[in-house]
Amino acid sequence: MDDILSQGEIDALMAGLDTEMDPKERTMSKRMPLTNFQIEKAVNEFRLELSRRLDEKGPGTFVSSHEIIGCVGEEFDEAKQAVHDNDNRQLRKELLDIAVGAVFGVACIDSNNLDW
Repeated sequence: MDDILSQGEIDALMAGLDTEMDPKERTMSKRMPLTNFQIEKAVNEFRLELSRRLDEKGPGTFVSSHEIIGCVGEEFDEAKQAVHDNDNRQLRKELLDIAVGAVFGVACIDSNNLDW
């Protein structure tokens, strides 16, 4: 897992979120392309967060599809609140939480261990 960013590297990258963008570079109507580095950074951070959650809670499966939706739905509600609060730092955290819950949910479904 050498390709996973350390917490220090993530913190350094997160510090850049507070930097104000030049208004000339902002656009509301055009999607700007992401670099491969930006995508890999997000995937690596996802892996780090998934690993942290597995260490914290263990690899036990969700017991049902309802539990999966409850977990992801709660994180989605928190993401909506972050948007409402215009808090991109919190939104970013909640989006990672959604991704972790969703991917873990997929793994639980694929394990064929859900009760219902």
